Amino acid sequence: MPRSMKTARWIASALAALASPQAPGVTAYEALKDARDLICEFNRAGAAASRSRDPDMLMVIENIVATREAARIVSSRSVGAKPVRVYATGTGVHFVQDLSESVIVTTVLACDQWRVNKDGKALCRRFAAVNAWHFDQSVHRNPDRAFLRLPGTSYAGFCEPWNLD
Repeated sequence: MPRSMKTARWIASALAALASPQAPGVTAYEALKDARDLICEFNRAGAAASRSRDPDMLMVIENIVATREAARIVSSRSVGAKPVRVYATGTGVHFVQDLSESVIVTTVLACDQWRVNKDGKALCRRFAAVNAWHFDQSVHRNPDRAFLRLPGTSYAGFCEPWNLD
């Protein structure tokens, strides 16, 4: 598949995730708090996209709770759990890890697959997600604007709850 087609598919999937319906009255952040921990899989987007079907990066987002400073990320690209700042916005939930002058931002978008548990509560089974490493420190002031300026070399993927019960 030509690279331009892959980029177009990635953009279309990100826009579709933003437009996908949430369960009535449930924000993306509330759905993430229900999940507490996520496991994510990412592939390169844009011109540097991987030709294999294996993920280019795996990630676990831990301890998504009411206190937004408690979350941590474990990535296949680094050693150990790293603290992140959490920003819930209209676009999604941004997990921002500071690295000197740069930032690694994982944005979990709207839920694209729901399931109802035995108590009748809607739980998200899968979230669309994007990961990017860049130097735009304005992400701490306006995460949505920084998200919209992401380069085409971001990683596109999805996150699923570690445990749905």
